Amino acid sequence: MKEKEFDKKSFFWEADVETYNELQKLIKFVSFVSNLKECSEEDKRKASKIIDVIKYFNHAELISHFDIWFFIKDNSISRDSNKNPDIYLRNWVISLDCGSLEISAGSFDFHRNYSPVDEHFYYSSCINFAKDWEGINDNKRVRISVDINEFVNDALNYKSYLTNTLKDIEVDIDVWG
Repeated sequence: MKEKEFDKKSFFWEADVETYNELQKLIKFVSFVSNLKECSEEDKRKASKIIDVIKYFNHAELISHFDIWFFIKDNSISRDSNKNPDIYLRNWVISLDCGSLEISAGSFDFHRNYSPVDEHFYYSSCINFAKDWEGINDNKRVRISVDINEFVNDALNYKSYLTNTLKDIEVDIDVWG
């Protein structure tokens, strides 16, 4: 018996025009990260696929899964460290998994259980592409409270977060599905 093929069109919601246009701003972020010297050739190829997914968010059958992580870390800090850093990690993340697109940015303090650092830009948005999604606790399908350009511009201004110890840059890009 032949196994039924997964139908993405019946599973994923197709972004409305306003949401689609807002999400297109993420292309600038993906392009920026893929052009960093820390980005491998393989990561650049994956970034190109992510850009294609973003370009076609209004066509559910083309939606895939991906992650793009851009970090600034202090690699000298570990759980057993006696150092008292102001900031251990700064990151910008876009992740699409199981129909949920999450966009986030923040600085985190190692000694406060990775709590966000209040005085730095913090960003969090989520779009749920599951067609049968129902809001839980009054959550909306599209929760973009701050223009995505602010997320992108903060990432492009990453050098303002660099310090003597917070200076190790990492990029991790993955695509599947």
